[in-house]
Amino acid sequence: MGIERLAAIESARLVLREPIKYGGLVAGLYLLSLKDKKLGTAIRTSYLFLRHIDDYLDEGSGNRDEKLPYVLKLREEIELGQFDGGMGDLAKCSLQILANNAGPDDNPKQDFLTAIDAMVFDYQRSKERRVLSRQELDEYYHDTFFSVVNLTLIGFNSQFRASDIPELSYGQGRVFSVRDLDEDWQRGVINIPKEILWEANLNQYSKIAEVRSSAIIREWLISELSQSREGLIAVKIKLDQSGEKLTSRLCNGVTKTASQLLRRYNAC
Repeated sequence: MGIERLAAIESARLVLREPIKYGGLVAGLYLLSLKDKKLGTAIRTSYLFLRHIDDYLDEGSGNRDEKLPYVLKLREEIELGQFDGGMGDLAKCSLQILANNAGPDDNPKQDFLTAIDAMVFDYQRSKERRVLSRQELDEYYHDTFFSVVNLTLIGFNSQFRASDIPELSYGQGRVFSVRDLDEDWQRGVINIPKEILWEANLNQYSKIAEVRSSAIIREWLISELSQSREGLIAVKIKLDQSGEKLTSRLCNGVTKTASQLLRRYNAC
């Protein structure tokens, strides 16, 4: 199957499943090709490949015992550079284009592998409803979002990397965790630090209604959003000053989400 057809099928799957959440995002992925065809293809294929893995591990249908071998097979294809013509070809296409933009310190292949490992970690901890400490959560956000941000910045041919603007990666992790709190909690992905849960006299088996009704949890959620928004605004200013308009837009969506969530929690 051709790369663009494979990408189109994955794009349609996302939009049909959640048109409000993914309609604009998918449109943006394709609009990038109007600016630069190779850029658009690299960003689109890398995003759709990683989104496919994340959704496959998250979805409730299917045999859970079969999920991990499938994902590890895709990981092995990337690690060995040997692709069999399936979904891994999206990553192959992206890697071929990113190689032209990569600097001497860049490693797009390792960024893909790190992102997949973070998803596998998510999947494994969800099965036992594992609770993480603050430090462990930060390490998880680092592994999950630094690699994805790096892939995007390499694709944009940016002067920046995730380590230059860490607030973007950590901000994404924290804001998206607040946004998806109910859904994540139900599937066993606990993104509230164990220190906060204990302070609130809650645990990983508490009902989501109990979590939502806790004043301590609410205060923590507001703090996460406020600090993340401040960091994201600072990154946006830095990127604006660099003149990299496309890179600057990376902050827009997550900053907007943080602001909307803050208004909602402060109104309660």
